[in-house]
Amino acid sequence: MAEKSMLVCFDGTELSEKALDMAIDFARADESVRLDVVYVAPIPALSEEDQQKYAELLDMLTSDCRDVLYQAQDQLSGLEGRYETFLVKGSDPAAELLKLIGAKDYYLAIIGSRGLSGIKGYVGSVSYKVLQNANVPVLITK
Repeated sequence: MAEKSMLVCFDGTELSEKALDMAIDFARADESVRLDVVYVAPIPALSEEDQQKYAELLDMLTSDCRDVLYQAQDQLSGLEGRYETFLVKGSDPAAELLKLIGAKDYYLAIIGSRGLSGIKGYVGSVSYKVLQNANVPVLITK
């Protein structure tokens, strides 16, 4: 049976937890489904000088972001060997997610309708950009 990869966008918010729960349900129903759970850390690209200047702060932010992914791993118990977590750094989460989607043969991406920015509306700006520009189907949880 061919493996099917699904991208799950996770940032620790309630809606991203729903997205992960939905992906887990898909994976439990179909053993060929593999999950890539990604958190795009809101850490911009910095010059070498700025990286050194803000090293302690960047380390703290990165550690906090890893803690968010550990939270996702707790939800993924029972799917060992069928998922991978990724921490991606970037100031434009939608662009980073689209790069990942373009780089791998995903059959579906799942994302919450609003993330940490709390933008109100039917869909947040990140989920909207991913929906409009992804080359795979996108499922938005609400």
